[in-house]
Parts: sequence; C-alpha cells; structure tokens
Amino acid sequence: MLSTELPNGPKGLPLLGTLPRAFRDGLKFWIEMNQRYGSVAYAKLAWFDLYMLNEPELVTKLFVEHHRHAVKDMSQLPELLQFWGMGLVSLDGEPWRARRKLAAPSLQPKRLSTYVDSMVSHAERATAAYVHGERRDFHEDSMRLTLQIAAKTLLGFDVGPEAERIAEIMHIALAYFTKRMFRLSQRFIPPSVPTADQRAFRRAVRELDEIIYGMLADCRRRGTEEDHLLAQLMRARDENGRGLSDQELRDEAVTLLVSGHETAALTLTFAIYELARHPEAAAKLREEVERVAPGRSLIAEDLPQLSWAEAVAKETLRLYPPGHALTRRVVTPFELGGYTIPKDALVGVSPYAMQRNPRFYPDPERFHPQRWFEGAEKAPRGCDMPFGDGPRVCVGSHFALAEVKLVLGTLLRQLDFTLAPGYALKLDPGITLRPIGGMPVIVHRR
Repeated sequence: MLSTELPNGPKGLPLLGTLPRAFRDGLKFWIEMNQRYGSVAYAKLAWFDLYMLNEPELVTKLFVEHHRHAVKDMSQLPELLQFWGMGLVSLDGEPWRARRKLAAPSLQPKRLSTYVDSMVSHAERATAAYVHGERRDFHEDSMRLTLQIAAKTLLGFDVGPEAERIAEIMHIALAYFTKRMFRLSQRFIPPSVPTADQRAFRRAVRELDEIIYGMLADCRRRGTEEDHLLAQLMRARDENGRGLSDQELRDEAVTLLVSGHETAALTLTFAIYELARHPEAAAKLREEVERVAPGRSLIAEDLPQLSWAEAVAKETLRLYPPGHALTRRVVTPFELGGYTIPKDALVGVSPYAMQRNPRFYPDPERFHPQRWFEGAEKAPRGCDMPFGDGPRVCVGSHFALAEVKLVLGTLLRQLDFTLAPGYALKLDPGITLRPIGGMPVIVHRR
C-alpha cells in the first residue's frame, strides 16, 4: 500500500524549509539525506518539494523507467539557457532524441581512435611547457588543456590564445550561475537589474557568441567535409531536408565546449590532488604507461591496457563526481519507493552521497583505486553514476574517460606533482563540484 504521508527528512524553518542549510553546506546536506532518512527522503527547499532517492534500485527506476515522467528543467534559471542555449544537454522530448541521434555516433567508443592523437599531442605540449620547481594552479591548467582538446577534436579548431579568454568567459558565467542559484541574496534579483554581475555576464555571452559564430563561419569557408562533430552537425538534415540553424549550431557548439571539457578537467584536477597525496599510486600509473608504451607516445590501441589509469579515473569520479546532485522536475505524478511523487516536485539523487555510502563502498572516504579490481564495478546499478544513467546518460562519457587516462599517463611520465605547502582541499558544490581557490601544486620534472 502506498504511503499518503511524506517521507522522513530534516526539519526546516518556516517558509524557507531546509534551503539555508542546503545552501550553507550542500555536500553535508546530501550525505545526511542519503544516510539518515531511508530509501526516500523528503526536504522542503522553500518553494520546492525535494524527494531524494537513496536506494540503487530506485535511482535506476527514476532514470530508466520514469525518465519521461521526470525531466531536466532549466526554467528556474533562464540566464543559464541564454548562455548554454538549447543544445543536447538542455533539450528534452523529441527534439532531444533527434539531436542525440545526430551526435551519438561521433562519441561512441569505436570513434575514439580518431581523437586519441590530438589528445596526446595536446597533453605532450602541456607537459613540455612545465618548468621544474614552479608553482601552478593545476585546475586552471586542466581547464585550459581540456578546452583545447574539446575545441580541436569536437569542433575542428585550434583555439590557441583564445583558450584563455574562452576559459575566462566560462568562469564568469559559472560564477554568475552559482550566485544566482545558491545565494538567497541573489536569487530574487530580477535579471533586468543591471548589477555588476549581470553586466559582466551579458558581456561574456556576447563575446562567446562572437567566438562561436566566427568558428561556424570559418568552418563553412573551409568546407564541411571534415570529420569532426561540428562539421557532421552542419551537414545533417532531417527527413524534410532541413538542417540546423546557425542558432542551433551555436548552441550545440557551446554545449560541446562546456560539457566536452568540464568533466575531464575536474577529474584530472582531483586525480592529480589524490596522486600527489598517494605517490605510490602515481608510481604505479607511471610504471603501467612505460610498460604499455615503452619509448613512444600513447596511441588508441593502448587504451584497453591502461587498467590502473582507468581505476584511478574511476576512483576519482567516485569521490568527486562533477555532477554531485542530479535532479529532475516531475511532469507526470508517479509511484516510487512506496510514495507518490507529485507533479512539479523535484526528485533526484546525489552521486556524491551514493558513492561515499559505506553500504556500497567499504571505507568510502579512502582513495583506493585497487577497489576497482576488487569488485567495485559489481556494486548495484544506481550506486556508481558520475555520468548519470538511462537514456540521458552522458553521451561523451567514453570520450572523457579516455581523455583522462591519456592525459594522466602523458603528464606523469615526465612530471611529479606535490601539493603547495599549506594547501587544504575545500569543495565548492555549485553547478559542478570544484576546488575552492583552485589546485596549487609544485611541479617536478623527472
């Protein structure tokens, strides 16, 4: 029999509910919701009703069986759509299915070989540029490197000096979205009010548009017979012979740039953090690369043999999933876990909390890549989901995982990283999970 009562959950304040607590320490809030209140937990977040799923079976049902009942919703922050556009990540329903059908073939595992050389060459250039003994912000470095890789492999462009400005634009946009979403003082300011943040955001959007539309024009001048994803999208036609408009191509290009580098950059950042704290794991990765590719650069055929590098990447994604909380808005009520999830409620899961739950991962706070050789992959579906699940699982997950393995392997052949003296990791659970203040490291050439 279905319960007509709300699931258990933390008590909140009048009107605001648990929103202040969630904003103050989001990661602690997700852990509490996951480990304290049962298979389905409830929290009132001001104007939102949140149903959080804490059992793998329920998580899988949400993303697989009920994906049409609970959809992605960016309407709460229209400025995000102004920047991001209506690309593959933002779309839903039939438009999403049509667009994914166009993009998916270029990001399947069998196509990875066409991207590997570019990934490795960019990583080798980055490696060569490091100076022994210098202090670097590795988070900044990884964002720039993965942006260059995404631009070249997915869009066919060498961004070069533009990479710095594009990265800066994305930083401005992300900071703006984070304030708007997670600071109550900013939440109720109308977008039309010309605050300093609003003006900086609008300038960033205009400048990004100039860069992207310039890329599109250049691609047309070169011809669209090239093999990268943007050229394929430009050639694509539907059953009526209609191609994507310039606005639609712009939106997909931004989506590819942002999503094509963000996950890889953050995974690389946190991997270097953990490898700096665990030099034995770094040495094992280095030994693996030397065994697999002695005296030469890594190639596509090496990827299946980089098992330790893959374990490092998976363990990093377990501890630091970029999408630390995934929510969907209910459009059609449905039953799950003994409760009726009502229309307009938010329902979701925290990969950060699920992947640190001791029920599923022994000693969950420990960085232990070896666990992926000890059965971690046999955990129930719904436990390990840094890329989501179901029809909307990240289409670029294989691309990102391969990139992390290749870049880590290339860097560590010639470099060691130690954390800057006095550095203590603090996490920022904004739109994505990031290190506060970057990742300061000292570089040592081997």
